Amino acid sequence: MEGGGEGSSSAAAAAGVVPKSAMDAVKQALAHLEELKPQLEEMLSLAQPEVLAQMQPLKRAKVMYMLAEATTTIFNLRLRCTGVNPDDHRVKSEIERLDVYKEKLQRCMDRSKGKHPVPY
Repeated sequence: MEGGGEGSSSAAAAAGVVPKSAMDAVKQALAHLEELKPQLEEMLSLAQPEVLAQMQPLKRAKVMYMLAEATTTIFNLRLRCTGVNPDDHRVKSEIERLDVYKEKLQRCMDRSKGKHPVPY
């Protein structure tokens, strides 16, 4: 290595290998994830068996869907951050499966509200 040994390579990395805009975006994403932490903890508390047992079936299905959607979204973000294209990962089939359940859940919620009755 020229001009300064070990310290110069880390200085070079900090001095521009990663654009400032990218680092700012990463810092902002981390800040947003920290903001989400209390909401995620609250959502996880809803997944306790004793809490789920007290819910009406439709509410329970909605909570379980929301947990699956949040988990899949965070995992999808993790894949992207590690350079993996989620479309080339098996998580894509999970996202597609969740889309099917989202439609079914929406139909059930509409039927429970008297909107758009769908015969089976």
